[in-house]
Amino acid sequence: MSAPLDKIKSNVRAITAYTLSPLEAPIKINQNENPFGMPAEIKQEVLRRAAEQDWARYPEFVPSSLIEKLADYSGWRADGVMAGNGSNERIQSVINSTVEKGVLVVLPEPTFSVYRQVIQVAGGEVASVPLKENLTFDIPRIRHEIVSRKADLAIICSPNNPTGCTISRDELTDILESTSGLIIVDQAYLELGGEDFVPLLEKYKNLVILRTFSKGHGDGRPARRLLPGGA
Repeated sequence: MSAPLDKIKSNVRAITAYTLSPLEAPIKINQNENPFGMPAEIKQEVLRRAAEQDWARYPEFVPSSLIEKLADYSGWRADGVMAGNGSNERIQSVINSTVEKGVLVVLPEPTFSVYRQVIQVAGGEVASVPLKENLTFDIPRIRHEIVSRKADLAIICSPNNPTGCTISRDELTDILESTSGLIIVDQAYLELGGEDFVPLLEKYKNLVILRTFSKGHGDGRPARRLLPGGA
């Protein structure tokens, strides 16, 4: 008789669990938490508004008012913005929607380890492109891997976690024009550096941009995804 855990997919069992150090510290750089917390007046306002809500009802299925504000902040159309409970949820949703067995994903590494884990859970194959010795993106090699292997997907974190390197608008444009595959750019750290690629969404229908509140705004909860063409 097989063990219950044998029912779990072999590619899932082969993955090393994502963990964080339990150590306590006043400033936790690895989790990008705001060491000062939220101002008391904001906490009070959140509690006041929460008390006014009907707690016996589910929240609205689509957070339209939030999406409108995110669209205004991001400079993109509201029908091209999706909100989520943290960028990990958005990463999972876009990968799970596109990746299955036989799908190839180009991934510059080292980078945020969650990408590889979610790709492997979905059954996809990772084509890893090492960073250069100076810890910057090897753009020609990334482009070569995408084109020569006809990659279905590529994920680029810019500014990159953990090295901070970025891809320029010209470099990204060159990659977008070289493939019909989906190019996901995680701009979680945009407020801290790098170029804003939202203007490229109008032209390139194979571009998806991920953003979050947890880095530039010190709020480790909401996230958003910007989609091309208002799709």
